[in-house]
Amino acid sequence: MPYKLDGVDGTNTRKGRQITIYCSTAVAVGDWVEVDTADTTNGAGNSVKKAATAAGGLVCAVAEETITAAGNVQITVSGMPITQVANVATASGIGDALKHSSTAGRCETATAKDGEQVCGWAITEPASNVAASVFVRDRGFWPA
Repeated sequence: MPYKLDGVDGTNTRKGRQITIYCSTAVAVGDWVEVDTADTTNGAGNSVKKAATAAGGLVCAVAEETITAAGNVQITVSGMPITQVANVATASGIGDALKHSSTAGRCETATAKDGEQVCGWAITEPASNVAASVFVRDRGFWPA
């Protein structure tokens, strides 16, 4: 597990930031989510949904829990997810930049042309399409 000693009080801390936000769709732990521009439950841009196959630059976080219907969900918006599990295509390797894939909720290796669509980096090679550790890129949608 990625921990560091902060040197102040010797407490182990995780390098990541999580928020709780409204999700307009069902998601499973490890699914990538995107900003839901159509949902206005909490105002425009203040909710997420399972990343669509053509999500583009709005993929922004990894779900930390499973919800079976719309409701609040904890997501990691930057750094390492608490669950250390993300839905990543098996063709991705350690250090690969990630972007949305043709499978909803999953990311895959990005190419140079994807640029700003990069939503994170693979820390481990996925053993299956749901088992990779990742570092989530802070897209700045919900600043601390």
